[in-house]
Amino acid sequence: MSLIPTGEEQHFEEMSQVVVLFAQNKKVPEIARETGLKQKDVRDYIKEWKETAVGSDILMERYEELIASSDEHYSTLIEKFYEIVAEVDDTLEADVKSRPAYLAQKNSALRSIADLEAKRLDIYDKAGLRIDASVGDELVDLQEYVEFLESVIDETICDADRIKIQQRISERQKGGAVIVINE
Repeated sequence: MSLIPTGEEQHFEEMSQVVVLFAQNKKVPEIARETGLKQKDVRDYIKEWKETAVGSDILMERYEELIASSDEHYSTLIEKFYEIVAEVDDTLEADVKSRPAYLAQKNSALRSIADLEAKRLDIYDKAGLRIDASVGDELVDLQEYVEFLESVIDETICDADRIKIQQRISERQKGGAVIVINE
């Protein structure tokens, strides 16, 4: 086994780095700076990733990993800003003269926490939309199954039974009790 990455291995390693940063809501120029890649290459990796991975089980697993990674990253950053708030609070008690400067630092840290939480929620919202899309597919399948059952019922029952079924469905839709009449 070679320790030197092949061209293909390097390609996927670079694409993975780009996708991780892209999932953290970082822009192309920022990703390029952090990875040392050209902006064009970053855009190409993102495009390739979107084209090859959309809808695949591998993508969904990776997407979940990226969300978890981003969540952990945001938690760490938020924790650091809370440390700043705590330090400022401790310093405020000891140094009353510099109160305005310390309050400005505290305000800045709290604002940063709010911004990070908003970005994290944005990631959750985007992930929720993907989850909702799969639920939508399941609803379509369920609707098709209901239509199939309706056609089977229409083809196989007599008019008297059809009336009984319609009454039961109507009661169910109204939220009332369903009464079963055995004849």
